[in-house]
Amino acid sequence: MSSYSFNPSKFKEENTFKPIPVGDYSLKCIEAEETMSKKNIEMFKFKFEIIGGKYAKRTLFYYVVINQYTNRTIGNMLASCGFDPNDISNVTPKMFLGKIGLAHIQHDTFKGKPTNKISYFKVLKAEKSSEPELPPEENTTDNALEGENFGDVDPIDVETIEEDPTDFNVDTF
Repeated sequence: MSSYSFNPSKFKEENTFKPIPVGDYSLKCIEAEETMSKKNIEMFKFKFEIIGGKYAKRTLFYYVVINQYTNRTIGNMLASCGFDPNDISNVTPKMFLGKIGLAHIQHDTFKGKPTNKISYFKVLKAEKSSEPELPPEENTTDNALEGENFGDVDPIDVETIEEDPTDFNVDTF
């Protein structure tokens, strides 16, 4: 077995992590699981990856503790990720795997260090066009809301629904 001769006197701790700017980002769910919080409360744990742009591949965690705000939080996630919340009654974290949604990212601190957090998911509403609708075979206009990847597309009309700040509190886990 090989080994490395480490020289602690030449070690300089570097923290190259810098939070991304506050704003809206397209995120893809890359991990999802049901788990228990530190206070033994059921929760969903998600890991998202930023899609496209300068911060592509950066990851963020999102914890949804099962409480009085869960229905609103999950409803916003469903709508943002392309599901129709009115058609779903049983939600599991795994159904979000591979799905892409639009979320608002904010700055936060964790154990005294700067970090990012997913503040809330944005519910996208399609705006009615003033142009006459073409028959399906002639309609060649791409509609970003129909696909799963919003990429760097600026949404036409975004309804934001602020989450209650107690819905995500890293100190309560």
